[in-house]
Amino acid sequence: MNPMICATGKPARAALACLALALTACNARDAVPSAAGDATQVVAKVNGSELTLSQLNLLLNRSTGGAADAAGLRAALNELVREELLVQQATADKLDRDPDIMLRMEEARRQVLADAYAAKRIYASQPVADAELRAYYDAHPELFSARRMYTIAAFVTDQRQLNQAVMAELSRAHDEATLRDLLTRNGVGYHVERLQQGADDLPLDLAPVLAAAVPGKVLQTTHDAGARVALFLVLDAVSSPMKFEQARSTIENYLAAQRSDRALATWVESARRGARVEYLGKLGSVANATESSSVEAGLKGLN
Repeated sequence: MNPMICATGKPARAALACLALALTACNARDAVPSAAGDATQVVAKVNGSELTLSQLNLLLNRSTGGAADAAGLRAALNELVREELLVQQATADKLDRDPDIMLRMEEARRQVLADAYAAKRIYASQPVADAELRAYYDAHPELFSARRMYTIAAFVTDQRQLNQAVMAELSRAHDEATLRDLLTRNGVGYHVERLQQGADDLPLDLAPVLAAAVPGKVLQTTHDAGARVALFLVLDAVSSPMKFEQARSTIENYLAAQRSDRALATWVESARRGARVEYLGKLGSVANATESSSVEAGLKGLN
């Protein structure tokens, strides 16, 4: 699904968190309920170091959502053992005293605590109301009830290369050969990616435009803070509606994420007003100047 709609993870932060938890050999405090018994039960020992059921449940919850058959349990246990062997060797080599690794462990600890506070104290615990889910579904037929599957040739290039000559002729390029010729004649470098996706898998801001698009239409999207451009040439569009029950979990994840983002932004704004924040050193003047000159633009950006 569209990355703007789907709930997404934080792989880089998760990797750092795993590193910190591993090198400090921490046990999970909140174990996933398990038929195996007490959460403090020892499930394995590696060179005398105990691995607990809570650690196993944490691993299972992270990788499979907590569910696992016998093969999954064996795989998870083997993963814990593998990790413990690496941790023991890293500790023996004093890598836990390496300045760079210590910094990354501290960053992981801070991120885990920040995420935990936001999840437990800021984000709403109540599910999104059914009426709100249905209202979103009804308000976006292009994503659901009138959803279409598109076949697209995406010509990806650098924003700076799209000069006025190219833009002036772009509306007359209705097939791949013409678009390739236009870009080549004007010295625009590009590569082509073939896409076959529904409107819900494409940038949300394109959904209303795509809903009215016919084969041969070229749409422009920007990426990497506007540095890259994808020229979407629509080759085909086929009706592929999605019923409410099919879309329900996706809509719920999206609206819950939006609600959490708003709650976090409100909390941070309030916390900053009550906090004493000082920028020091050479970067202090830069930070202070940036804040004073862009605060109005920044607040507009939150709206």
